[in-house]
Amino acid sequence: MADTYGAFFAKKAGSLELSAQSLKVRGEKNTEIMLTHVVGFEKVGAAPMGKVNVELRYYDAFGNAETLSFAMREADFHALKKKLGK
Repeated sequence: MADTYGAFFAKKAGSLELSAQSLKVRGEKNTEIMLTHVVGFEKVGAAPMGKVNVELRYYDAFGNAETLSFAMREADFHALKKKLGK
């Protein structure tokens, strides 16, 4: 069973779906990231209406370092950060 968290990208709303092995990002760019490839999940600033700006750093399937920036509710950020352990 996966946990789902809301995410707000530049052009549309989306979600992050955390399962036992991966994090599925649904939004402007749909991608699935293996949890072992996630190297950072950090708050980088405040956003309006109780949201925070977040950066997700990970390695893609080819070993390239990628960074995904978006906003999410602060409570969701803390819950997901705790589950990711990052």
